[in-house]
Amino acid sequence: MSEQASDELIRTAIIQALGIGLMAVGGNASAGLGVMAGASGISQQSMLSFSRDEERIADDLGIDLMVKANQNPHGFIEVFEQMREQTEAFETKISKDRINHPLTTERLNNTKEKIQKLKHIPTKTQAQIEQENNEYELIRAKLIGYLSTTESVKAKYPSTDKSDSAIYARAILNMKNKNLDTAITGTNTLIKRHPKSPYFYELLGDIEYQYGHYDNSIKAYEKSLELCKNSPQIETALALVLSERNNTGDIERATQLCKHSILITPMPLTYWVLAKASTNKGIHEWAMAEYYLLNKDIAKAKKYAKSAKKELPKNSPEYIKSNDILELK
Repeated sequence: MSEQASDELIRTAIIQALGIGLMAVGGNASAGLGVMAGASGISQQSMLSFSRDEERIADDLGIDLMVKANQNPHGFIEVFEQMREQTEAFETKISKDRINHPLTTERLNNTKEKIQKLKHIPTKTQAQIEQENNEYELIRAKLIGYLSTTESVKAKYPSTDKSDSAIYARAILNMKNKNLDTAITGTNTLIKRHPKSPYFYELLGDIEYQYGHYDNSIKAYEKSLELCKNSPQIETALALVLSERNNTGDIERATQLCKHSILITPMPLTYWVLAKASTNKGIHEWAMAEYYLLNKDIAKAKKYAKSAKKELPKNSPEYIKSNDILELK
């Protein structure tokens, strides 16, 4: 889009120069002014056309991604049919060349044609669909539990709702509101129903940590990791509790978890926990540099990177990474 806009800017300048040229050489002044006035209109039309093409590509790619994710893409048709019901009356009154998206009817027809040409359309049993819906509802409940107000959670998930998603959301809410006994009761209910779900053990670890029950928290996180390997968020949470409990071997285990987590998905919190856990000053300073870098505080990142280089062995990975930070503009 940026490149297209730049090209149109050049095109507009050339057309306007042509208009000025017509006026300067004694030609028809009104014609010159007309050329100049039309330049921006031509550019705008070209940008709208480019945007419509981009949206067509996006729709096409969306279908491909759905199929790759083993999802039935017919949902696209349903969505566009719903959109057409809402926009059909409006779209019949506008020019298709004056909007930045193709008309909904065109998008619907393109989607139908694309799906008809697919060699394979994923299909699922009713049990698979229900399983996916249940997983979706749990993700939704987790987000609502953590991010919404108490009133919103209670309205969406009243106490009479005994579904997994409702108990999950209320348990998270109770943990946030420091009603820890109630939170643990709800979480244990979920674990009893689904003893192989890693995320209910994760929540139990969170609650036990809030209590200050380090041993119970670590046990819950370890069980969660056993069921869901290579999970950076859970590894970081476990590393934090280990670093605070600080029993024999805890710091080494916390450091190991942080380094493994960083290899999968570098997160600011992981670097902060690594800095907290590390007894090596050079590693501590480097981890803080990376923490501030991910938080886009370049000044502090460079300050810690400079300090780290003084403590770290030359040519060690952390030394080289610290140097990289210092060379950032």
